[in-house]
Amino acid sequence: MITQFRLEACVTMKYIVLLRGINVSGKNKLKMADLRAMLEGMNFEQVQTYIQTGNIMLEADEMLNTKLAESIKAQIKTTFDYDVPTLVLRVGEWRDIFQNNPFLQKRNEDIKALYVTILAELPDNEMLNAVKDFQHKADEFQVIGKNIYIFCPDGYGRTKLTNTFFERKLKVAATTRNWKTVTKLMELSEE
Repeated sequence: MITQFRLEACVTMKYIVLLRGINVSGKNKLKMADLRAMLEGMNFEQVQTYIQTGNIMLEADEMLNTKLAESIKAQIKTTFDYDVPTLVLRVGEWRDIFQNNPFLQKRNEDIKALYVTILAELPDNEMLNAVKDFQHKADEFQVIGKNIYIFCPDGYGRTKLTNTFFERKLKVAATTRNWKTVTKLMELSEE
């Protein structure tokens, strides 16, 4: 029985780690090579980063996403002295995000206008109801579980449907990625 437990405890999973607010506007500068070295020092395997804004793919022993996020966040604080919001998803969860974009499934919109805001937890229904009818120009959003799919035909830089908007209104930590990044991370996860 103990041997069986040890085998189950050592199941390796692929995770996508999303850091919020690094290398943006000269704030929280963090070289990806240094970040990879830190993560490898934590005994994670197959560590890959994509672009400079904190998109990481790695393999680790199976554990709760929140526990993994807390561990990585704490190590970033210890190593680089940055307090960086950290969100972790299993590759299967990322695949669900990728496959369920209503702006691609039903309307086939240009991916340059598509974003997803990923919430750390499900928002309170009352707060969600308070924002569900918010409108800004031609921008649209749809909430599916912990994911907010955003369509910004005039560009993300001109929308009010920002990461900060959703964090303030829903009182939930979040991070946003453009659809090109979502697609690339999906491709990397399947290699």
